[in-house]
Formats: sequence, C-alpha cells, structure tokens
Amino acid sequence: MVKQKETIYETPNLYRSIGFILGRLQTLIAFVPWKAKDDFNDKFYDAIGRRPYPDEHGLVIHPEGVNKYWTECRIIFQATERETLALFLGYNWIVQGADAHHWNINNNTLFFRLLSLGFRLGTKQDKEIIKSHIPPQFTVNFEEGAAKAI
Repeated sequence: MVKQKETIYETPNLYRSIGFILGRLQTLIAFVPWKAKDDFNDKFYDAIGRRPYPDEHGLVIHPEGVNKYWTECRIIFQATERETLALFLGYNWIVQGADAHHWNINNNTLFFRLLSLGFRLGTKQDKEIIKSHIPPQFTVNFEEGAAKAI
C-alpha cells in the first residue's frame, strides 16, 4: 500500500487553529525509530533548515532493535472536547490524551508544517517568531485563535 501525501490547505481556519494550538500547547514530541532516523532528519532539515541536535528536547530516538518502523510526531495540547471540535487542521488525528483536558494530534504532515512556521520541538515556543512566519493574509486569524486559547 502506498501512503498518499496529505495536503494541509492554507485557510483562515487553519491559522486560527494554529494560533489556538500555540496558546494551549504542552509539547511537540517526535518518537523516531532508529531505522527512520535519516528520513526524520531530512524532513526536519527541510522544515527548519538544520538537522536536529543529538540532545534535542522533544526528540526520542528508539534504539536499534526496537520493533517500530514509522516516526510518530505528536502535538500535545490542552483543550475541552468542545474546543477540539472547532479546530480545522486538515485531516485531524485528534485523540484523547492523558486525561479529559489533554489531547494529542498524531499527524506528521501538520507537525512538520508547524516546525516550518517556527514551532520547535519540546515545550518552549516563541509566539513572535511563529507569528513572523504566518502569511500576512492570515495573521489576524492566527491572533484570533491565540486569543481564544487564553
């Protein structure tokens, strides 16, 4: 079976959702099997222009011998179930997290898109850097989403 590349459409709702996610983000984390490390490194480089550091916060490299083949990129954030229903992030993979207020998005395409917008692995995000990467026609939508997250 050939995996079809997912498209994330550039819409006001996408950037409103990205603003919301930024405001509620707990962490961006990538679980990378040893076998997929080179592929992950290439995609990471394409997204932000550098290879990941060996001790990059939010990067978990599974050792050789672990029976995993695919990278799992996870966006963990806080929200109510009702708030998750208002998110428009392409094909959503939003699933319940550790409790009723934590949610995971397991979507590698969206994950790398967020990295290309200035998000970073781990827990520390810089809103101004991210905002500077938002296309100008969607800045207002991004700010609306961020305001809803407060």
